[in-house]
Amino acid sequence: MASLKPQAPSLKPYHKNRRNHKETAETAITSHQPSGTTMKLITAIIQPDKLDDVREALIKAEITRITVSRCTGHGRAQDTEELYRGQKVMPNLLPKVRLDIACNDAFVEITINAILQAAKHGTGEVGDGKIFITNLEECIRIRTEERGGNAI
Repeated sequence: MASLKPQAPSLKPYHKNRRNHKETAETAITSHQPSGTTMKLITAIIQPDKLDDVREALIKAEITRITVSRCTGHGRAQDTEELYRGQKVMPNLLPKVRLDIACNDAFVEITINAILQAAKHGTGEVGDGKIFITNLEECIRIRTEERGGNAI
């Protein structure tokens, strides 16, 4: 008599070039070691009206892989009174744009200079934004499982 238990679907590679790979202890240790290049995560908080200028500057500098998020925040900039439904209000959080760019060490200064040149209003004003640079320990491309600088 046939079993009524449902059979698990066979796990076949979803792409013809995908390899079946079992990670041994040796490959796990060697694949997670640094490849000699350091990676950085550059986070820039800029004014929303400068997003197009910054994107164009980054594209000219051949930096095309970026993540853009809308956010709100408050820095040193003086609050300005705004009219909201006929009443004066002091907004606590102002609209900003956050750019996240992961890059190899060789592209850090190029990226920073492109953002600095494009994000300023004139010669620079309070509230133009900030750039944060942090070490990026690991980057993994999900599709190919590449790691490190090659995954960026």
